[in-house]
Amino acid sequence: MKGLNLLPGRAGWLALLVITLVGCVATLDQETATAPPATLTPGVTQIPPPATYTSSPTLQSEAVAPTPTSPPPTATATPTATATPTPLAPPCSFEASLASQASASSLDAYVFADPQVVLTQTTNISIFDWLPDGERLLIARRADPHPPEEYLDTFNVQTGALQRLGEWNIFSGGSNIKPVWLDAERAIIFGNRVNGQWGLYIGREQGAPAQEIVAGLASLHPAVSPDGQRVVFLPQTPANQPQILDVARAQRQNLAFTLPTLSEELAMQLHISRQDPYHIVWHPDGSRIAFYNNVGFYLADLGTGQMCELHLGTPGRGQKLWAVDAQWSLDGHYLAALTAAGEPVVPSIDLTILDMSTGGTQRLNLGYEYLHTLSWSPNSRDLVTMGSAVHNDLAREYQYDLYLVDAATGASRQMLAEHIFMLSGVYGVAWSPDGQEIALACPTIDPAEDAIAEGRVCLISVETEP
Repeated sequence: MKGLNLLPGRAGWLALLVITLVGCVATLDQETATAPPATLTPGVTQIPPPATYTSSPTLQSEAVAPTPTSPPPTATATPTATATPTPLAPPCSFEASLASQASASSLDAYVFADPQVVLTQTTNISIFDWLPDGERLLIARRADPHPPEEYLDTFNVQTGALQRLGEWNIFSGGSNIKPVWLDAERAIIFGNRVNGQWGLYIGREQGAPAQEIVAGLASLHPAVSPDGQRVVFLPQTPANQPQILDVARAQRQNLAFTLPTLSEELAMQLHISRQDPYHIVWHPDGSRIAFYNNVGFYLADLGTGQMCELHLGTPGRGQKLWAVDAQWSLDGHYLAALTAAGEPVVPSIDLTILDMSTGGTQRLNLGYEYLHTLSWSPNSRDLVTMGSAVHNDLAREYQYDLYLVDAATGASRQMLAEHIFMLSGVYGVAWSPDGQEIALACPTIDPAEDAIAEGRVCLISVETEP
Protein backbone atom coordinates (compact mmCIF):
# COMPACT_ATOMS: atom_id res chain seq x y z
CA MET A 1 0.00 0.00 0.00
CA LYS A 2 1.37 3.40 -0.91
CA GLY A 3 0.91 5.76 2.00
CA LEU A 4 2.17 8.96 3.58
CA ASN A 5 4.56 9.94 6.36
CA LEU A 6 3.54 10.92 9.86
CA LEU A 7 4.73 14.08 11.56
CA PRO A 8 6.16 12.65 14.81
CA GLY A 9 5.63 13.75 18.38
CA ARG A 10 3.41 16.60 19.56
CA ALA A 11 3.24 18.27 16.15
CA GLY A 12 2.01 14.99 14.68
CA TRP A 13 -0.84 14.72 17.15
CA LEU A 14 -1.97 18.28 16.57
CA ALA A 15 -1.71 17.82 12.82
CA LEU A 16 -3.83 14.68 13.02
CA LEU A 17 -6.36 16.73 14.98
CA VAL A 18 -6.54 19.19 12.08
CA ILE A 19 -7.49 16.31 9.83
CA THR A 20 -10.20 15.27 12.31
CA LEU A 21 -11.67 18.77 12.40
CA VAL A 22 -11.63 19.82 8.79
CA GLY A 23 -11.23 16.50 6.97
CA CYS A 24 -10.86 16.54 3.23
CA VAL A 25 -13.19 19.47 2.57
CA ALA A 26 -10.39 21.83 1.52
CA THR A 27 -10.52 20.18 -1.87
CA LEU A 28 -14.07 21.47 -2.37
CA ASP A 29 -12.40 24.74 -3.39
CA GLN A 30 -11.47 23.15 -6.74
CA GLU A 31 -7.78 23.67 -5.93
CA THR A 32 -6.71 20.44 -4.31
CA ALA A 33 -4.40 20.85 -1.33
CA THR A 34 -1.01 19.31 -1.91
CA ALA A 35 0.65 16.99 0.57
CA PRO A 36 4.38 16.52 1.04
CA PRO A 37 6.10 13.79 -1.00
CA ALA A 38 5.30 10.32 0.26
CA THR A 39 7.77 7.80 1.62
CA LEU A 40 6.54 4.41 0.44
CA THR A 41 6.77 1.13 2.28
CA PRO A 42 5.37 -1.94 0.48
CA GLY A 43 2.68 -3.75 2.48
CA VAL A 44 2.55 -1.14 5.24
CA THR A 45 0.04 1.72 5.44
CA GLN A 46 1.77 4.92 6.45
CA ILE A 47 -0.14 7.19 8.83
CA PRO A 48 -1.12 10.35 6.91
CA PRO A 49 0.20 13.86 7.53
CA PRO A 50 -1.99 16.96 7.46
CA ALA A 51 -3.04 18.43 4.15
CA THR A 52 -1.64 21.86 3.31
CA TYR A 53 -4.53 24.30 3.15
CA THR A 54 -4.67 27.74 1.54
CA SER A 55 -6.15 30.73 3.31
CA SER A 56 -9.19 32.31 1.69
CA PRO A 57 -12.35 34.03 2.93
CA THR A 58 -14.58 31.78 0.83
CA LEU A 59 -16.69 29.02 2.36
CA GLN A 60 -15.07 26.17 0.48
CA SER A 61 -11.47 26.78 1.50
CA GLU A 62 -9.87 25.96 4.82
CA ALA A 63 -7.38 28.09 6.74
CA VAL A 64 -5.33 26.32 9.38
CA ALA A 65 -4.27 28.32 12.41
CA PRO A 66 -0.58 27.96 13.33
CA THR A 67 0.42 25.38 15.89
CA PRO A 68 0.59 26.98 19.35
CA THR A 69 4.14 27.55 20.59
CA SER A 70 3.13 27.36 24.24
CA PRO A 71 1.41 24.41 25.93
CA PRO A 72 -2.38 24.47 25.50
CA PRO A 73 -4.56 25.06 28.55
CA THR A 74 -5.68 21.95 30.37
CA ALA A 75 -8.98 20.50 29.26
CA THR A 76 -10.48 20.94 32.70
CA ALA A 77 -10.05 24.73 32.75
CA THR A 78 -13.24 26.64 31.93
CA PRO A 79 -12.57 30.42 31.91
CA THR A 80 -15.42 32.80 32.64
CA ALA A 81 -17.00 34.10 29.45
CA THR A 82 -16.39 37.78 28.75
CA ALA A 83 -18.81 38.14 25.86
CA THR A 84 -21.67 36.34 24.21
CA PRO A 85 -21.52 36.09 20.40
CA THR A 86 -24.43 37.57 18.48
CA PRO A 87 -27.05 34.83 17.88
CA LEU A 88 -27.81 34.09 14.23
CA ALA A 89 -31.14 32.36 14.95
CA PRO A 90 -33.62 32.32 17.85
CA PRO A 91 -32.71 29.93 20.69
CA CYS A 92 -34.37 26.52 20.55
CA SER A 93 -37.12 25.58 22.98
CA PHE A 94 -37.09 22.23 24.75
CA GLU A 95 -39.50 19.35 25.28
CA ALA A 96 -40.31 18.91 28.94
CA SER A 97 -42.59 16.02 27.99
CA LEU A 98 -39.60 13.79 27.27
CA ALA A 99 -39.34 11.03 29.87
CA SER A 100 -36.87 11.65 32.67
CA GLN A 101 -33.81 9.40 32.88
CA ALA A 102 -32.31 10.83 36.06
CA SER A 103 -32.01 7.50 37.89
CA ALA A 104 -28.65 6.34 39.24
CA SER A 105 -26.01 5.28 36.75
CA SER A 106 -25.81 1.59 35.88
CA LEU A 107 -22.43 1.59 34.13
CA ASP A 108 -21.05 -0.99 36.54
CA ALA A 109 -23.63 -3.51 35.28
CA TYR A 110 -21.83 -3.83 31.96
CA VAL A 111 -19.49 -6.76 31.38
CA PHE A 112 -17.18 -6.52 28.36
CA ALA A 113 -15.44 -9.54 26.85
CA ASP A 114 -11.93 -9.37 25.44
CA PRO A 115 -11.80 -7.98 21.88
CA GLN A 116 -11.89 -10.61 19.14
CA VAL A 117 -10.28 -9.90 15.74
CA VAL A 118 -12.77 -10.65 12.93
CA LEU A 119 -11.19 -8.97 9.88
CA THR A 120 -7.62 -8.11 8.90
CA GLN A 121 -5.74 -6.69 5.94
CA THR A 122 -2.34 -5.09 5.36
CA THR A 123 -3.85 -1.59 5.09
CA ASN A 124 -6.15 0.37 7.39
CA ILE A 125 -9.88 -0.24 7.89
CA SER A 126 -12.38 2.40 9.03
CA ILE A 127 -15.71 1.60 10.74
CA PHE A 128 -18.70 3.89 10.12
CA ASP A 129 -21.75 2.11 11.54
CA TRP A 130 -23.74 -1.07 11.94
CA LEU A 131 -26.46 -1.68 9.38
CA PRO A 132 -30.01 -2.11 10.75
CA ASP A 133 -29.84 -5.90 10.30
CA GLY A 134 -27.30 -6.03 13.14
CA GLU A 135 -25.11 -8.44 11.18
CA ARG A 136 -23.13 -6.12 8.92
CA LEU A 137 -20.82 -3.19 9.38
CA LEU A 138 -20.38 -0.33 6.93
CA ILE A 139 -16.62 0.06 6.51
CA ALA A 140 -13.93 1.56 4.31
CA ARG A 141 -10.79 -0.36 3.39
CA ARG A 142 -7.71 1.40 2.17
CA ALA A 143 -7.21 0.24 -1.41
CA ASP A 144 -4.01 -1.30 -2.72
CA PRO A 145 -2.88 -0.28 -5.26
CA HIS A 146 -3.82 3.38 -5.24
CA PRO A 147 -6.16 4.72 -6.65
CA PRO A 148 -8.96 4.48 -5.66
CA GLU A 149 -8.32 5.86 -2.19
CA GLU A 150 -10.69 3.48 -0.38
CA TYR A 151 -13.23 0.75 -1.04
CA LEU A 152 -16.64 1.17 0.60
CA ASP A 153 -17.88 -2.24 1.72
CA THR A 154 -20.27 -4.01 4.03
CA PHE A 155 -18.76 -6.66 6.26
CA ASN A 156 -20.85 -9.47 7.75
CA VAL A 157 -19.46 -10.15 11.23
CA GLN A 158 -21.11 -13.58 11.34
CA THR A 159 -20.06 -14.99 7.95
CA GLY A 160 -17.04 -12.82 7.15
CA ALA A 161 -18.54 -11.85 3.78
CA LEU A 162 -17.48 -8.56 2.20
CA GLN A 163 -19.62 -6.76 -0.37
CA ARG A 164 -18.39 -3.81 -2.42
CA LEU A 165 -20.80 -0.87 -2.73
CA GLY A 166 -18.50 1.82 -4.04
CA GLU A 167 -15.11 3.49 -4.13
CA TRP A 168 -14.14 7.02 -3.18
CA ASN A 169 -11.11 9.28 -3.41
CA ILE A 170 -11.16 10.16 0.28
CA PHE A 171 -9.04 9.00 3.16
CA SER A 172 -11.60 8.39 5.93
CA GLY A 173 -9.20 7.92 8.85
CA GLY A 174 -9.68 10.91 11.15
CA SER A 175 -11.55 12.92 8.53
CA ASN A 176 -15.04 12.50 10.02
CA ILE A 177 -16.41 12.15 6.48
CA LYS A 178 -18.73 9.15 6.26
CA PRO A 179 -20.96 7.36 3.78
CA VAL A 180 -24.53 6.86 5.00
CA TRP A 181 -26.81 3.88 4.60
CA LEU A 182 -30.14 4.29 2.77
CA ASP A 183 -32.06 1.27 4.01
CA ALA A 184 -35.09 1.64 1.73
CA GLU A 185 -32.79 1.38 -1.31
CA ARG A 186 -30.30 -1.07 0.20
CA ALA A 187 -27.59 1.36 -0.80
CA ILE A 188 -25.00 3.82 0.45
CA ILE A 189 -24.87 7.55 -0.26
CA PHE A 190 -21.50 9.32 -0.29
CA GLY A 191 -19.69 12.34 -1.64
CA ASN A 192 -16.84 11.80 -4.09
CA ARG A 193 -14.71 13.70 -6.56
CA VAL A 194 -14.67 12.47 -10.13
CA ASN A 195 -13.03 14.38 -13.01
CA GLY A 196 -12.42 17.36 -10.74
CA GLN A 197 -16.07 17.68 -9.67
CA TRP A 198 -17.55 16.84 -6.25
CA GLY A 199 -20.88 15.01 -6.48
CA LEU A 200 -23.25 12.86 -4.46
CA TYR A 201 -23.14 9.16 -5.37
CA ILE A 202 -25.22 6.07 -4.67
CA GLY A 203 -23.76 2.57 -4.49
CA ARG A 204 -26.12 -0.40 -4.45
CA GLU A 205 -25.82 -3.96 -3.22
CA GLN A 206 -26.28 -5.40 -6.71
CA GLY A 207 -22.63 -4.59 -7.46
CA ALA A 208 -23.10 -2.12 -10.32
CA PRO A 209 -20.72 0.88 -10.33
CA ALA A 210 -21.80 3.76 -8.09
CA GLN A 211 -23.82 6.43 -9.89
CA GLU A 212 -23.82 10.20 -9.44
CA ILE A 213 -27.22 11.45 -8.29
CA VAL A 214 -26.34 15.09 -7.54
CA ALA A 215 -23.68 17.15 -9.30
CA GLY A 216 -21.98 19.83 -7.24
CA LEU A 217 -21.71 19.69 -3.45
CA ALA A 218 -20.90 22.34 -0.84
CA SER A 219 -20.44 19.74 1.92
CA LEU A 220 -19.37 16.09 2.07
CA HIS A 221 -21.71 15.33 4.98
CA PRO A 222 -25.13 14.12 3.74
CA ALA A 223 -27.68 12.64 6.18
CA VAL A 224 -30.43 10.07 5.73
CA SER A 225 -33.97 10.33 7.11
CA PRO A 226 -34.92 7.90 9.90
CA ASP A 227 -37.21 6.03 7.50
CA GLY A 228 -34.24 5.38 5.21
CA GLN A 229 -35.86 6.94 2.15
CA ARG A 230 -34.56 10.51 1.79
CA VAL A 231 -31.21 12.26 1.79
CA VAL A 232 -30.53 15.83 2.87
CA PHE A 233 -27.44 17.55 1.47
CA LEU A 234 -25.97 20.96 0.68
CA PRO A 235 -25.56 21.72 -3.03
CA GLN A 236 -23.15 24.31 -4.38
CA THR A 237 -26.13 26.34 -5.57
CA PRO A 238 -28.26 27.82 -4.17
CA ALA A 239 -25.64 28.67 -1.55
CA ASN A 240 -26.37 27.53 2.02
CA GLN A 241 -29.86 26.29 1.12
CA PRO A 242 -30.23 22.58 1.91
CA GLN A 243 -32.10 20.22 -0.36
CA ILE A 244 -33.82 16.89 0.24
CA LEU A 245 -33.68 14.12 -2.35
CA ASP A 246 -36.27 11.34 -2.47
CA VAL A 247 -34.07 8.71 -4.10
CA ALA A 248 -36.82 6.31 -5.20
CA ARG A 249 -38.81 9.10 -6.89
CA ALA A 250 -35.74 11.07 -8.03
CA GLN A 251 -37.36 14.24 -6.66
CA ARG A 252 -35.41 17.17 -5.17
CA GLN A 253 -36.87 19.78 -2.85
CA ASN A 254 -35.37 23.06 -1.60
CA LEU A 255 -35.86 23.53 2.12
CA ALA A 256 -37.48 26.76 3.27
CA PHE A 257 -34.50 28.27 5.08
CA THR A 258 -30.99 29.47 4.41
CA LEU A 259 -28.18 28.56 6.77
CA PRO A 260 -26.19 31.37 8.42
CA THR A 261 -23.03 32.65 6.79
CA LEU A 262 -20.04 33.92 8.72
CA SER A 263 -19.79 37.71 8.81
CA GLU A 264 -16.67 39.73 9.51
CA GLU A 265 -18.14 40.92 12.82
CA LEU A 266 -19.04 37.40 13.94
CA ALA A 267 -15.64 36.07 12.88
CA MET A 268 -14.03 38.55 15.26
CA GLN A 269 -16.38 37.57 18.08
CA LEU A 270 -15.77 33.85 17.60
CA HIS A 271 -12.01 34.22 16.97
CA ILE A 272 -12.22 32.33 13.67
CA SER A 273 -11.24 33.34 10.14
CA ARG A 274 -13.23 30.98 7.98
CA GLN A 275 -16.46 28.99 7.94
CA ASP A 276 -16.31 25.22 7.68
CA PRO A 277 -18.80 23.32 5.50
CA TYR A 278 -21.90 22.25 7.41
CA HIS A 279 -22.31 18.78 8.87
CA ILE A 280 -25.84 17.38 8.91
CA VAL A 281 -27.67 15.00 11.25
CA TRP A 282 -31.38 14.12 11.01
CA HIS A 283 -33.33 14.03 14.29
CA PRO A 284 -34.74 10.56 15.11
CA ASP A 285 -38.34 11.84 15.02
CA GLY A 286 -37.89 12.74 11.34
CA SER A 287 -39.39 16.22 11.68
CA ARG A 288 -36.16 18.17 12.26
CA ILE A 289 -32.66 18.33 10.83
CA ALA A 290 -29.57 19.74 12.54
CA PHE A 291 -26.88 21.62 10.62
CA TYR A 292 -23.66 22.47 12.39
CA ASN A 293 -20.16 23.80 11.84
CA ASN A 294 -17.71 26.11 13.60
CA VAL A 295 -20.19 29.02 13.41
CA GLY A 296 -23.16 27.42 15.15
CA PHE A 297 -25.51 24.48 15.68
CA TYR A 298 -28.91 25.00 14.03
CA LEU A 299 -32.07 22.90 14.24
CA ALA A 300 -34.53 23.26 11.34
CA ASP A 301 -38.20 22.25 11.62
CA LEU A 302 -39.37 20.71 8.35
CA GLY A 303 -43.03 21.38 9.15
CA THR A 304 -42.81 25.07 9.96
CA GLY A 305 -39.71 26.02 7.97
CA GLN A 306 -38.36 27.72 11.10
CA MET A 307 -34.81 27.41 12.37
CA CYS A 308 -33.42 27.82 15.90
CA GLU A 309 -29.96 27.62 17.45
CA LEU A 310 -28.80 25.08 20.04
CA HIS A 311 -26.28 26.65 22.40
CA LEU A 312 -23.51 24.20 23.31
CA GLY A 313 -21.66 26.50 25.71
CA THR A 314 -19.28 29.46 25.86
CA PRO A 315 -16.00 28.47 27.53
CA GLY A 316 -14.50 31.95 27.49
CA ARG A 317 -13.30 34.99 25.49
CA GLY A 318 -16.61 35.03 23.64
CA GLN A 319 -15.83 31.76 21.87
CA LYS A 320 -18.78 29.47 21.31
CA LEU A 321 -18.27 25.75 21.58
CA TRP A 322 -18.80 24.19 18.17
CA ALA A 323 -19.40 20.58 17.23
CA VAL A 324 -16.73 18.50 15.51
CA ASP A 325 -19.16 15.57 15.44
CA ALA A 326 -22.68 15.13 16.81
CA GLN A 327 -25.13 12.27 17.23
CA TRP A 328 -28.64 12.03 18.69
CA SER A 329 -29.55 9.25 21.07
CA LEU A 330 -31.97 6.90 19.35
CA ASP A 331 -34.96 8.35 21.21
CA GLY A 332 -33.87 11.94 20.61
CA HIS A 333 -33.63 12.70 24.34
CA TYR A 334 -29.93 13.59 24.22
CA LEU A 335 -27.53 15.15 21.79
CA ALA A 336 -23.88 14.11 22.20
CA ALA A 337 -21.29 16.31 20.51
CA LEU A 338 -17.52 16.38 20.40
CA THR A 339 -16.91 20.09 20.95
CA ALA A 340 -14.06 22.57 20.53
CA ALA A 341 -13.60 26.35 20.53
CA GLY A 342 -11.61 28.53 18.17
CA GLU A 343 -9.75 27.29 15.12
CA PRO A 344 -7.46 24.32 14.49
CA VAL A 345 -5.13 23.56 16.02
CA VAL A 346 -7.56 23.56 18.99
CA PRO A 347 -6.18 22.92 22.48
CA SER A 348 -8.82 20.33 23.37
CA ILE A 349 -11.89 18.42 22.24
CA ASP A 350 -14.45 17.62 24.93
CA LEU A 351 -17.76 15.76 25.06
CA THR A 352 -20.84 17.95 25.46
CA ILE A 353 -24.18 16.27 26.21
CA LEU A 354 -27.34 18.32 25.77
CA ASP A 355 -30.62 17.20 27.37
CA MET A 356 -33.39 18.02 24.89
CA SER A 357 -36.02 18.04 27.65
CA THR A 358 -34.40 20.85 29.66
CA GLY A 359 -31.68 22.41 27.52
CA GLY A 360 -29.14 21.56 30.20
CA THR A 361 -25.63 20.66 29.12
CA GLN A 362 -22.80 18.62 30.60
CA ARG A 363 -19.23 19.13 29.41
CA LEU A 364 -16.86 16.21 30.01
CA ASN A 365 -13.20 15.71 29.16
CA LEU A 366 -12.63 12.42 31.06
CA GLY A 367 -9.10 13.62 31.88
CA TYR A 368 -7.95 13.81 28.23
CA GLU A 369 -6.99 16.67 25.98
CA TYR A 370 -8.84 15.13 23.04
CA LEU A 371 -11.88 12.89 22.76
CA HIS A 372 -12.63 11.09 19.51
CA THR A 373 -15.58 9.20 18.00
CA LEU A 374 -19.10 8.64 19.39
CA SER A 375 -21.54 5.75 19.36
CA TRP A 376 -24.78 5.40 21.32
CA SER A 377 -26.11 2.29 22.99
CA PRO A 378 -29.62 1.34 21.82
CA ASN A 379 -30.83 2.17 25.35
CA SER A 380 -30.42 5.89 24.38
CA ARG A 381 -28.66 6.64 27.66
CA ASP A 382 -25.13 5.24 27.44
CA LEU A 383 -22.49 5.91 24.79
CA VAL A 384 -18.89 5.05 24.02
CA THR A 385 -16.07 7.41 23.16
CA MET A 386 -12.27 7.30 23.10
CA GLY A 387 -9.69 9.61 24.67
CA SER A 388 -6.15 10.47 23.70
CA ALA A 389 -3.60 12.96 24.95
CA VAL A 390 -0.46 14.55 23.57
CA HIS A 391 2.32 12.45 25.08
CA ASN A 392 6.05 12.94 25.14
CA ASP A 393 6.26 9.19 25.66
CA LEU A 394 6.35 7.82 22.10
CA ALA A 395 5.27 4.43 23.41
CA ARG A 396 1.81 5.93 24.09
CA GLU A 397 1.63 8.32 21.18
CA TYR A 398 -0.91 6.27 19.20
CA GLN A 399 -2.75 4.78 22.18
CA TYR A 400 -6.44 5.49 22.76
CA ASP A 401 -8.52 4.62 25.83
CA LEU A 402 -12.09 3.38 25.50
CA TYR A 403 -14.76 4.93 27.76
CA LEU A 404 -18.39 4.37 28.59
CA VAL A 405 -20.45 7.46 29.49
CA ASP A 406 -23.89 7.81 31.11
CA ALA A 407 -25.61 10.75 29.41
CA ALA A 408 -28.12 11.23 32.22
CA THR A 409 -25.65 11.55 35.08
CA GLY A 410 -22.32 12.32 33.38
CA ALA A 411 -20.76 9.27 35.04
CA SER A 412 -18.01 7.51 33.09
CA ARG A 413 -16.07 4.26 33.22
CA GLN A 414 -12.98 3.13 31.35
CA MET A 415 -13.57 -0.07 29.44
CA LEU A 416 -11.03 -2.88 29.12
CA ALA A 417 -8.21 -0.81 30.63
CA GLU A 418 -5.89 -3.81 30.40
CA HIS A 419 -6.06 -3.72 26.58
CA ILE A 420 -4.12 -1.32 24.37
CA PHE A 421 -6.10 0.25 21.53
CA MET A 422 -3.90 1.85 18.86
CA LEU A 423 -5.51 4.63 16.77
CA SER A 424 -8.97 3.12 17.31
CA GLY A 425 -10.50 6.55 17.85
CA VAL A 426 -9.28 7.68 14.43
CA TYR A 427 -10.73 4.69 12.60
CA GLY A 428 -14.07 4.27 14.36
CA VAL A 429 -16.26 2.62 16.99
CA ALA A 430 -19.88 1.43 16.63
CA TRP A 431 -22.40 -0.11 19.07
CA SER A 432 -24.63 -2.80 17.55
CA PRO A 433 -28.41 -2.26 17.25
CA ASP A 434 -29.14 -5.03 19.77
CA GLY A 435 -26.59 -3.65 22.26
CA GLN A 436 -24.71 -6.94 22.48
CA GLU A 437 -21.55 -6.03 20.57
CA ILE A 438 -19.23 -3.09 20.06
CA ALA A 439 -17.16 -3.00 16.89
CA LEU A 440 -13.98 -0.96 16.75
CA ALA A 441 -11.00 -0.59 14.50
CA CYS A 442 -8.01 -2.12 16.26
CA PRO A 443 -4.97 -1.72 13.97
CA THR A 444 -1.47 -2.67 14.97
CA ILE A 445 1.42 -0.22 14.61
CA ASP A 446 4.89 -0.76 13.21
CA PRO A 447 6.91 1.71 15.35
CA ALA A 448 10.00 1.35 13.20
CA GLU A 449 8.07 2.60 10.15
CA ASP A 450 5.71 4.98 12.03
CA ALA A 451 2.96 3.13 10.20
CA ILE A 452 0.02 0.78 10.46
CA ALA A 453 1.32 -2.76 10.28
CA GLU A 454 -2.13 -4.34 9.96
CA GLY A 455 -5.66 -2.95 9.68
CA ARG A 456 -8.11 -4.91 11.83
CA VAL A 457 -11.73 -4.98 13.00
CA CYS A 458 -12.41 -6.20 16.54
CA LEU A 459 -15.67 -7.16 18.25
CA ILE A 460 -16.33 -6.75 21.97
CA SER A 461 -19.23 -8.79 23.37
CA VAL A 462 -21.41 -6.83 25.79
CA GLU A 463 -23.52 -8.23 28.62
CA THR A 464 -25.37 -6.50 31.46
CA GLU A 465 -25.67 -7.99 34.90
CA PRO A 466 -29.01 -7.65 36.73
